[in-house]
Amino acid sequence: MWLAHGGCPATAYSRDHASGDGIQGMYERASLGAAVLTQTCDIIPRPSRHRPFVAVAPLVELDTNDAREASRGRRPRYACLPSYLGGRYFTDLDRISTIETGLLLVCGWTPGLDTDSERLAFARAVARKFSRFAFPDDLPKAMSRWRDEVVSRHDKESSPEGALYRKAIDVRVAAAGDNWDDVPIDVKVTVLFPPGFLPPSDPDARPVVAEVDSVGAMDAGQIAAKLCQGGSSQATGHLMCERLERLWSDRCNPVGSVRSVEFELLGTDDLTVDAYLATYPFDLEFLTSDSLP
Repeated sequence: MWLAHGGCPATAYSRDHASGDGIQGMYERASLGAAVLTQTCDIIPRPSRHRPFVAVAPLVELDTNDAREASRGRRPRYACLPSYLGGRYFTDLDRISTIETGLLLVCGWTPGLDTDSERLAFARAVARKFSRFAFPDDLPKAMSRWRDEVVSRHDKESSPEGALYRKAIDVRVAAAGDNWDDVPIDVKVTVLFPPGFLPPSDPDARPVVAEVDSVGAMDAGQIAAKLCQGGSSQATGHLMCERLERLWSDRCNPVGSVRSVEFELLGTDDLTVDAYLATYPFDLEFLTSDSLP
C-alpha cells in the first residue's frame, strides 16, 4: 500500500486507479508474495512490550541482467531470497509497507533464507539500502566511462578484464582526507580482492629494466589476464598493479567538483578497519550515466 496524488501520479498503477486531485491510498496485491523484514524478536510478543506492526516488502521477478546484478549486490533496491523457489524472486525494498502482526497468523509462509550466510547477506542488503552515501553529482559523470567498461565486460567469458572484475569482492570509494565537503575533491577508488589473489607486492623491490619496459607496454586486458593466472614475481606484480591502477584512473574524466580519481588494488587483508570505515560502497545505481538506459 502507498499514497499517491491523483493530480500527479508517478506509477502506471496510480495513473490507472487514482482519480481527482486529492491524496489517495493505492493498494496492489503482492501476487508473488511478500518478505517479512521485521526481526523475529520484534514480532513475538513479550511481557511489557508490544510491537503490533511488521514491515513487509513485495517479491518481484527481474529480467536476466537485473537479476544477475541484484544477486551480486549491485542493485540496492533489491534483496535476494536464494532459498525461496530457486532464488528467482527478489524483495523490492522500494515498496516497504506496514501490516499488523495478526495478519501473519492467517497467512502461509515459507522460509526464504536457510543458512547463516544467506541471512547475513540479506541483512546487509537491507542495511545498504538505507545507508547509501549521498555522493556529489559530479562523481557519476567523472566515473561513467570506467563504470561502462565494468558493465560491458563483467559477464563476458572472453574478456580478461571481465574475469578480473568477477574476482573482485567489493569496490569502495573515499575522498582524500575523508571529507567530501572540501572542493575540489580527490577521489580514491579501492577495488578489493580475496586474500592472496593479487601478487605479493614489494614497493622496495628493484625490477630490471626489461620488466619495467614489458609491463609498461601492457594494456589493461593483458594485465588482467596475468593477474588472473597468478605466479608473478613481487617486482612484476607490483608494477602490473600500479600500471592497471593508472589505466583505470585514465578512464575517468574529472569534472566539476571532482579534481581527480585514482584507483587502488588491494587484498581484503591489506585494508585496515579504519580505512574501510572511511569508504563507501560502489554500486551501479549510483553511477548511472546519461548514456545508459
